[in-house]
Amino acid sequence: MLLTDDKFFNDPEFREMLKAYEEAASKGMPPFFDADDLIDIADYYRLTGQMDKAMEVAQNAIDLFPNATLPNVFMARNALQNDNLKEAEYYVSMIEAEDDPDYIYIKAELLIYQYKLEEAEKLLEAKFHELTNDDNGWFIKDVANLYLDYGEYERGYTWMMRYCDVKDDDYKELLGRALYGTWKLEECESIFTELADKYPFDKKYWKVLAEAQLSQNKFDEAINSSEYAIAIDPDDPVPHGIKASALMGKGNWEEAVKFFKTALSHAQYDCSGYIQLATCLINTNEFKEALEWLEKALKESGNAKEYAGAIYHQMALCQGALGNNVEAKKLLDKAEEKGENKTDLYVARAHILQTEKQYEAADRYFNKALELSTDQMHTLIRIAISLTDCQRYKECLQLLKEKLPVIDENCTEGLSLLALCSLRLNQAEDFLYYLRLAAERNPIELRMILGAYFPENMATKDYYDFAYKQIHKSKQQ
Repeated sequence: MLLTDDKFFNDPEFREMLKAYEEAASKGMPPFFDADDLIDIADYYRLTGQMDKAMEVAQNAIDLFPNATLPNVFMARNALQNDNLKEAEYYVSMIEAEDDPDYIYIKAELLIYQYKLEEAEKLLEAKFHELTNDDNGWFIKDVANLYLDYGEYERGYTWMMRYCDVKDDDYKELLGRALYGTWKLEECESIFTELADKYPFDKKYWKVLAEAQLSQNKFDEAINSSEYAIAIDPDDPVPHGIKASALMGKGNWEEAVKFFKTALSHAQYDCSGYIQLATCLINTNEFKEALEWLEKALKESGNAKEYAGAIYHQMALCQGALGNNVEAKKLLDKAEEKGENKTDLYVARAHILQTEKQYEAADRYFNKALELSTDQMHTLIRIAISLTDCQRYKECLQLLKEKLPVIDENCTEGLSLLALCSLRLNQAEDFLYYLRLAAERNPIELRMILGAYFPENMATKDYYDFAYKQIHKSKQQ
C-alpha cells in the first residue's frame, strides 16, 4: 500500500479509479471521468511529486470542463505557487458556480496572497454565516487550513476555536499545526503524539511530531520520531534533515553530516540544508569540503537570496580557518553588503584579527558587537567561543564572569565555557564549580564544549564525579 500524505489516496475505490485512468492514458483513450475525479487524480500526482502528470491531468479536466470549479481552482493555485497572480485570476474568472465554497476559498486565497487579509476575512465570514450548522464544521477546517498554508497561524487558530470535535482527527491535525505555528509546542507535541500512535504508518504525523520536539530542543525524542518517518519512507528528505538537525543540536557533528548528506541526496534544492551541512563540516574542521557546499549554495541561492549573507559569512570563517585572511575579509564585506547581521560580522572580523595577534583591534570589534547587539547572550557566547578558539582563556573568563549572572538559576548559557577556561587556567575548584552548574542547567552545551575531555559514552550527569576523582587523584600523587 502506498503511503502518501492523504489517506484518501490509499482507498481501494480511488486506487481502482487511478488504475483505470492510467490504462486509458497509456492507450491514448480520452479520460471518461468527471471533473472532480480528474482533479483527485491530479492531486495524487502532485502529492507524490509527479507534477508533470498532475498538470497534464488538470489540463485535460480544463479542456473537458472549462468552467468547472475544481479544475480551475487547481490551475489557479498552481499559478500562485509560481507567483503568477494574473494567470491565477484568469482561472478563477472561468468558474461559473460562484456560490460554491471552493470558489470562495480560491477568491479568499487570491486576497491572502496579496496580503489583503481583512478583505479575505470578510469574504469568508459572509460565506460562513450562510451555512447551516451541519455544514460549518468542514468550512471552518478548510478556512483554517487555507490560513495555515500561508503562515497565518493566529487567524487559522482563531477559526479552529469555532469548532471542536475531539473525535475528528482532521480537526486535531489542523489544531496541531496551528499550535505549532503559534509556538504552543507542548500542546502541539501532545496532539501529534496521539495521532502518530493512532496512525503509526502515516509519516506526516511523525514528521510534525519530530519538528515540534526539535523546536523544544528535545533532541533525543526528535531523533526517535524522525527515525519512524524514515522507516516508513527512506526517500523522504524531511525526516533525514530533522534527524540531522537534532544531531547537530547535540553536537554530534559527524553523524549530522551523514544525515544532512542523505537528506540533500533526496532533495532537488535546499539552500538552508547546504548551510547547515557546512556548519557541521566547519565544526569537524573539514573547511575545504564546507567551502564546496557553500559554493554550491551560493550558485543556487538565486532561489533564496536571503541566504546570501549567511553563505558569505560561513565562507569567510572557512577561509580564515585555512589561513586565507585577505580572502576572508573580502567575504565578510560581501556578507555585510548582503545584509548579514552586523553584530555577528563584528565578531567574525575580531576573530580574524586575533589570529593575526592584533588583540587590541579585535577587542574593539568585540566591544562594538556588544554595543550593537539586540541579543546580548547570543553575542556574548559567540565572543567567548572566539576567545577560547584563540586560546585567550584569561580574557574569556574575565568577560564571562563580568557578564553572566551565574548565581541566577535561569542562567544556562556560557557555564561550560567558564568551566573550560577555568580548566585551561588550572583553576581546579572553579572548574568543578562551573562544571556542576553546567551539568545541571545545560547538559547539551556541556557535551559540545567539554565532551572531548571525558569518556565518549559517559552521561553528562557523571562528568562532575569523574572530574572530581581525577583532580583529587592527581593531587595525591
